[in-house]
Amino acid sequence: MNRKAFRTVTVLILLAILFIGSFGARTLATSGRDTLPRAYSSVQILPGDTLWSISEEFCGSSDPQDIREYVRDLKEMNHIINDSALHPGAYIMIYTIKR
Repeated sequence: MNRKAFRTVTVLILLAILFIGSFGARTLATSGRDTLPRAYSSVQILPGDTLWSISEEFCGSSDPQDIREYVRDLKEMNHIINDSALHPGAYIMIYTIKR
């Protein structure tokens, strides 16, 4: 094998290791909540609603860490950058954990 081919194979192997390693680390980092079945629905935004207040209502936990994770999930699911994107009368997707 010539030098160029060896270098190419080495780079491909390193990229594969990095990809598999990052996937494995992400899998290990997920919490037990992520593996529970979810029920999805939509809710209408009311005047004064914030992502935090909606999360407190539907999260199913009073633990602030769980509520922060739920807020992150809502932002990601609904493509929300900040609370100012919430407008009364609009709908957002939420989920509840099926137990």
